[in-house]
Amino acid sequence: GTFDGPLNVLQDADEPPTAAVVAAARERLAAYDALKRRWEAVQKVGVSALNAKLKAAGLTDVVVKPAVKPARGATPDGGDNEPA
Repeated sequence: GTFDGPLNVLQDADEPPTAAVVAAARERLAAYDALKRRWEAVQKVGVSALNAKLKAAGLTDVVVKPAVKPARGATPDGGDNEPA
């Protein structure tokens, strides 16, 4: 994905990263942080408001389960980034 590209370049390189790679990695991390803050706000405020409306309508609440952290080195497709 767009997030892991620069980070993989940083991890796999034998030389220091270029300024462009560092900038891209910082940009992706900043975007991730902003998205994470938005999701946390939805969880704290949006889900509670939605559940109040659902309850008033006699419907089941929405439950947000905690995220499961992947194992170190695991990729989103279940693969492994660790060296063989």
